[in-house]
Parts: sequence; C-alpha cells; structure tokens
Amino acid sequence: MTQTSNPPSDSHVPTNIVEGVTADRRSSAEAQAHDALGAWAGFGVRDIVFLAISGALVLVCSALTAPLHAIGLFGLPQMCVAPFFAFFMAVGVLKVRKPGSATIIAAVSALLSLMMRPASGIMALLTGLIAELIILAIYRDDRR
Repeated sequence: MTQTSNPPSDSHVPTNIVEGVTADRRSSAEAQAHDALGAWAGFGVRDIVFLAISGALVLVCSALTAPLHAIGLFGLPQMCVAPFFAFFMAVGVLKVRKPGSATIIAAVSALLSLMMRPASGIMALLTGLIAELIILAIYRDDRR
C-alpha cells in the first residue's frame, strides 16, 4: 500500500520559471526588511548591548582613578584611565569587528561622563572617533 503525498490546496507552486524567480526575490526582499528591523547599521542587538556595556565599564573603571585628582599632578588621572579605555576598546572592537564599534563604545562612555563633566565627555567622544579612524585606516582590508 503506497501513499502519495499531495501538496496542500492552499500552497502556491510556481507554474513557470519567471513566477518562481519573482517569488524568490520577494522572499529575499522580505528577509532583508526583516533583518533591517532587528539590526541598526549592520549591528545586531547583541553587538550594541556588548558595546554599550564595554562603554559603561570604561566609566566604572575610570571612577577608580578619581582619588588621583586630589594629587594635582598634571595628566596623572588621564594616564591612569587610558589603560582601562584601551582595554575595553580593544575587547569591544575585537569581539564585534564591525566599522563603528569604537565609536559606539566611546559614545556611550562620553554620554555617561558628559553628565559629570562636559569636557571629559567631549574628549572621550573625540578619542573614540580618532581611534575609529586609525582602526579603519590600518585594518580596512582585514576581513578576519
């Protein structure tokens, strides 16, 4: 006893090649539109959350250097914050590996530090933009 499977009556089977190609294009366009809803400029939700957490961790770790401001030695607090900024920037850029990752980390850090000290927020954003330009200039052909 053999059974034959008949396609359901409500399914649409293309009758010619042109109809099948347009259906494939339509489904591909719908898939791209659906992907665009879950992504922002090529970044997924996980990427943005990871970069935002990295930017917040820069600010949290740099708060540990706040007592150094009392010493009054020019540049000492900034020199102590630089390793934290560089570490979290490197981790974020190496994890996400998309153009704009460094800018997002710096923007989150700048947005949070802008509330405490406007000059610090502006400098954090400028630092991130300069780092992004250097990364794009050096690694623009690196696809790894």
